[in-house]
Amino acid sequence: MEGLKRLLLFTNSDFGQANVVLATAHELGIACEDVEIHIASFQGLRSGVDDASRFMQTTAAQQKKKTPRPFVFHKIKGTSWGPATKRPETAIFETLELTPGVVNSAKGVAILPAVMIPWSPREFLDMYKETERVFDEVNPDLTIVEPLFTQRRIRLKSLQFRCSQN
Repeated sequence: MEGLKRLLLFTNSDFGQANVVLATAHELGIACEDVEIHIASFQGLRSGVDDASRFMQTTAAQQKKKTPRPFVFHKIKGTSWGPATKRPETAIFETLELTPGVVNSAKGVAILPAVMIPWSPREFLDMYKETERVFDEVNPDLTIVEPLFTQRRIRLKSLQFRCSQN
C-alpha cells in the first residue's frame, strides 16, 4: 500500500513496561490510518499484544472509526528483563531485605549493573541478534524502544539513529 508507514516498538514482556507500549500502540492505531504497528517482545507478551489489538479494533468500532490494522507481533527469543532480574546471581531480593544505612546502600548500588543488564554476555548477544533480525524483517519507518530494552537501544545508538523513549 502506498503511504503505509511501519512503526516498530520494542519492549520487554513485563507488563509494567509493556503497558506503556501497548497503550501507545493502541492510540496510534486508532489515530493514524496509514500506520502498520509491529511490536517486538518476548513470548510472554504475545497474548497481551493480541488482546490489545482486539481491544483497539473494538474501541475504533465503538467510536465509529475505520477499523485499524491488527498489531503484528514479532517474537524475540530469550528472557525478558523482569524474570532475568529475579535470578539468584543478581541478588536483588537479598538487597531489598537489607536495612537502610551507608554500608547497605553501597551494597545496593553495587548490584545495579546486574539488575539493569541481568543477562549473561551470550544471552545478551543472542537477544541483540534477535532484535537485528526483527528490525531487518520489518524495515520500519520509525522505531520506538522502551528504556529497559537494552539490546535494541545499544544497536540504535551505535547506528546513530534517533531513539524515541517512552
